[in-house]
Amino acid sequence: MKNLLIIFLLTTASVTNAQIFYNETKAEAARSERERMLNRERVKRNHIREEKIYGFKSDTSAAGYIASECMYDEQGNMTEAIDYNKHGKIRYRYTYAYDGKGRNVAFAEWKRNGKLRFRYVYVYDATGNETETRNYYVPAIFGKKEKLGWRNSAAFDGKQNMLELKYFFSEDEKELFSRYSFTYYEDGSKKQTTEFDKKNKIRHKWNYDCNPAGTEAINLKDTSRICIRFETDKDGNKIRVKEEIVHAGKVARIVSRFDKHDHLLDLVRYDSNGGARTHESNTFDDKDNQTSYTCYKRNSDEVKYRSVFRYDEAGNISEIVAYKSSALPDRVMKFHYGK
Repeated sequence: MKNLLIIFLLTTASVTNAQIFYNETKAEAARSERERMLNRERVKRNHIREEKIYGFKSDTSAAGYIASECMYDEQGNMTEAIDYNKHGKIRYRYTYAYDGKGRNVAFAEWKRNGKLRFRYVYVYDATGNETETRNYYVPAIFGKKEKLGWRNSAAFDGKQNMLELKYFFSEDEKELFSRYSFTYYEDGSKKQTTEFDKKNKIRHKWNYDCNPAGTEAINLKDTSRICIRFETDKDGNKIRVKEEIVHAGKVARIVSRFDKHDHLLDLVRYDSNGGARTHESNTFDDKDNQTSYTCYKRNSDEVKYRSVFRYDEAGNISEIVAYKSSALPDRVMKFHYGK
């Protein structure tokens, strides 16, 4: 439950441009941006400046504990998030900064003693593309001054498609350690992503195409295939399915299914024998609110754990109820908002 809560906090904050992910499609980048904007509008509309989350065991009448708290600015941007343990001590603290256009320009994680652990700085061009990210950190041993961990630089074409993404260990371009190049189809969808190492040798390729029906995918060394196809659900709605033939440890194939609003409904990671190593599913209501998350046991339809999300009339999340194998709640998180 704690991990789920941290993920929930981070995904509700403003995040960096989703296009930087090597296998991200434009639809996925657009969905991430849409969810971020809707959350910011909700916080601004309801004049929320503070959010506190209290944790309980199954009996919510017993005394709970402060699990997390978040602060927001007048524009609905999250400016700080703090996660506590059961004894009220800080586990994680994050801060965020924004420019006049609401874009996230800085993110930092702080230690319990208030000292900086690491931070990121984000730079944008005139059209809003994220052109540079810088990572700074303070060495754990005898560290007093922060150092550059790494930085990247991105180049875009006139259609705002990312063409190249480079990673460096230095301020200049001498210490290149990774590079990605991107090509696109005429409609703007991705055609291929290629990853290069520091010696400019190809490390991996992601091809965005689909094999004809009934044709088995060719599993090439150091090459992944990503297929975006469309199917019809039981109500006649056109839905998107993303299938990835990958090389990721024991995972050989990933299938993601979305609903008509492009919400992720189902995500299954298969091994080379067709067994489901991980299986997750989500449900949503007609107001775009996520109502449940379920994780299944390996190669089984049996539920490993699940969470149910409840909302108030203003659309703010009011409660997360987590279950394990029992029908009784294992943990409950209640949300309180301040103006």
